[in-house]
Amino acid sequence: MLFAGLLLITLAACRNLIGTGALYGGALLPTPGGASDLWQQYAGTWQANGVGSAGGAPPYLGVLAALSSVTLGNPSLAVGLLLILAVPLAGVSAYLVSRPLIASRFVRAWASAGYALLPAATGALAQGRIGTAVLAMLLPPLARAAAIAVGLGIRRETAARGGRPGWRSAWVAALLLTLTTAFVPLAWVLGLLLALGALIAAFLRGGAFGRGIGALRTLGIRCLVIVGTPLLVLAPWSLGLFSHPGRLLLEAGIPGAVGATATPANLLLLSPGGSGTVPGILVVGIVLAALAALLRADRRRAVAAAWAAASVGILGTVLAGTAKVVPGPAQQAVSVWAGPTTLIAGIALLAAAAIGADGARARVAGIDFGWRQPVAALVLLAAGLAPVAAAGWWVVRGADGPLARGNGQLVPAFIAQQAGGINQIRTLVLRTGDNGGVVSYSLVRGTGPTVGSAESTDATAPSANLDTLVGNLVAGAGGEPAEQLADYAVQYIQVVAPVSARLSAVLDGTPGLTELNQQQSGSVWRLTENVARAVIQSQGAADISVPAASVDVDATIPAGPSGRILRLADSADPGWRATLDGTTLTPTTVDGWAQGFQLPAGGGKLAVSYHESPVHVGWIAGQCLLALVVLVLALPGRRDRRDDDQPDEGESPESLAAAEAPLPGSRRARRLAADVPEGADAATPGAVPAAAPAFPAGADFDPAFVPAAPVDPAAAQVPGAAFDPAFDPAFVPAADPAGPRPEQPAAPPLPPSEPAPAFVPTQQGWEQAQQYQQPEPGQPYGWDQYTGQQQPYEQQYPVEQGYQQPYYPEQQYAEQQYSDQPYYPDQAYPPLEQGYPQAEPGYQAEPGYQPQGYEWPGGVPVPEQAVPQHDTGAYGSLPPDDPWLHGNDAHGTHHDGTGN
Repeated sequence: MLFAGLLLITLAACRNLIGTGALYGGALLPTPGGASDLWQQYAGTWQANGVGSAGGAPPYLGVLAALSSVTLGNPSLAVGLLLILAVPLAGVSAYLVSRPLIASRFVRAWASAGYALLPAATGALAQGRIGTAVLAMLLPPLARAAAIAVGLGIRRETAARGGRPGWRSAWVAALLLTLTTAFVPLAWVLGLLLALGALIAAFLRGGAFGRGIGALRTLGIRCLVIVGTPLLVLAPWSLGLFSHPGRLLLEAGIPGAVGATATPANLLLLSPGGSGTVPGILVVGIVLAALAALLRADRRRAVAAAWAAASVGILGTVLAGTAKVVPGPAQQAVSVWAGPTTLIAGIALLAAAAIGADGARARVAGIDFGWRQPVAALVLLAAGLAPVAAAGWWVVRGADGPLARGNGQLVPAFIAQQAGGINQIRTLVLRTGDNGGVVSYSLVRGTGPTVGSAESTDATAPSANLDTLVGNLVAGAGGEPAEQLADYAVQYIQVVAPVSARLSAVLDGTPGLTELNQQQSGSVWRLTENVARAVIQSQGAADISVPAASVDVDATIPAGPSGRILRLADSADPGWRATLDGTTLTPTTVDGWAQGFQLPAGGGKLAVSYHESPVHVGWIAGQCLLALVVLVLALPGRRDRRDDDQPDEGESPESLAAAEAPLPGSRRARRLAADVPEGADAATPGAVPAAAPAFPAGADFDPAFVPAAPVDPAAAQVPGAAFDPAFDPAFVPAADPAGPRPEQPAAPPLPPSEPAPAFVPTQQGWEQAQQYQQPEPGQPYGWDQYTGQQQPYEQQYPVEQGYQQPYYPEQQYAEQQYSDQPYYPDQAYPPLEQGYPQAEPGYQAEPGYQPQGYEWPGGVPVPEQAVPQHDTGAYGSLPPDDPWLHGNDAHGTHHDGTGN
């Protein structure tokens, strides 16, 4: 239902984006023709953008190429689905991940819808930011897997018995962090900060991995795997981010803000600014609900953890929203869009609000009427209207603008048609500011740049000669700019609207340029002479054009004078190779930047190509291999109940003895730790509990039967009274003011009997046992839930502070022979063994008392015994329904205050 509702809202908002053609606009560039083009661009060293570069492509092109292969080789369809389905998929992922955290479905649905409709999510779609869209979908499972991997899902009692999270959750977190880092490098920075926070908390407070230096060693390895995997898989691109730290604040696509930048008030209201973002005032209820969650004292630790993550996101939002970054060498600084940081802060605040709202209705209703009820009503109203108001505003405004759907050509159609010919002409695109001055330029090949071209262009320094040429051209400094533009294979000059009158007059007066037309989108000028990408230059003769492709040259050239030079309008690089009739040509650099080759006087078959670097090919192969390995390690496998450190049959006694104490964190240690109920002794990790008492053969099963814990009859015997099976042998009575009593001989033990196989109760019997044996809360000790009366007893010893075991001198259990129980009509009570004291049901422990209970041996559950929660599941150590953020305090009490 949630996915269907969010999908309908998204389709209504994207009504102008549904159709044929490619999505482009804002930060999104058009996609190439097919998936093979994306694969070639991702794997190739040489990037044919501008004058060309050998810097490689960003790694997110590999992800888009894989998605395009799934969509039958259609990159436009893959990018369109990625953007349009980002909002509903983000809401569904948040709902599924929050299931073990929030019990109320209504609260989970509200939090998930609020997360999917955050201003950063709607703004990412309108501005064409595929990086933020991917982060919105993957952030909830990433947070879930990372929290489990660092041990937030392991209770302290389970950790003390050797139970630790498995490695699968760490690999899931590493895989998701790698994917998000490929699109949004800032995600790795925030992941590093949170990992350092987890290490500091483990060192100071302890957790599932111990405390102090030991915790740093064990937990540090997991944190290193999580934050180190993206750097290794995405190398060498990831290593280049450290040489230009400003790029860590950018994301996939054209850098810079799209539209008006956000104000500080909008940043605090989770609005990053720009086109298509929901106003922050509409989601102010989320911030208010997160603040109100701080009042929940019973869930203070979980709310504080969520606020700690939100603080990191808010700090990153303030820093990113007010920063400016230079994307590449010799480029102007651009404003950073704070969408990813507001998204992280938003999900953390929603988590805190949802934890505080879960079960808050009953708590507020139980408080005397005062100021809390009106304030809670106002906060509830503001929080409930936040996703509704955001959805309404988004539907009315629409998701388009500046994102649009069309042919994706930056240049006019007639220029795009000529650009694909044998001359491979180019277009110089100029963009002007409000005052009419030129603020930027780009050298466009073919129909225009495609997705991934912006990062490749920013990674290399532009030609200094081209910078000087453009400056002289727009300033009208004279000279021969037309001949210099021909060296770059520039045939057309396009000025994007608005076109200032001064710039139009300068270009009209430049020799060798002719204005073609002036349209609403801009004006176009053409060089009078024809140009080409590959030409043969000789002294005192006109240039001869050579047919060429975008990279390679394969043509037949005529003979000519000696000393000729083959000139390419591409940057010089050692990877270029050229042959003439099989003879290797000598490379040279022309005009200080262009690639050239010395030609002999004779003609023949000319072949020019770019040879990929073996190092780059090895890096790409290593990336694919490492990504596949991480994917396999993160996939859920078949659950194996075998002990990974248990010796096989026939091994030496020394190995068998060593296996009695399992290794901490091993599969056997986690299983044995999960098989011990809460409240059992945690001082012996991995100890196997004793077998549960069995029902005698031929006896009828009573669902209300509760077998007593095995005790020593001699130790529990009281002078002058029959044996009480519920008596605690560890009880030490208070001092008797009448003086010591004379010693009495111990009663002989009961005769042994042969135990029968354990009875397997039916599901109905188990539910009846749970129903009958649950004590009513708030009743005094000795309360009989069947008669509704409190049973009398006499206290033989004065009561001191602390826990005191009651004593019944007048009750004769031995004479009754359990006549009111149908399960032992003709047989004596089976022998009891020494070792485990029985906890009194319904007794409320006082501070400082650690209750004792039954030891659970595993297998079929026994009525009235608590079934432990197992730390196994799809994410490695816990099932999806385990409350992985509910920790225990020193007395074993959960944050919800129930103690369950």
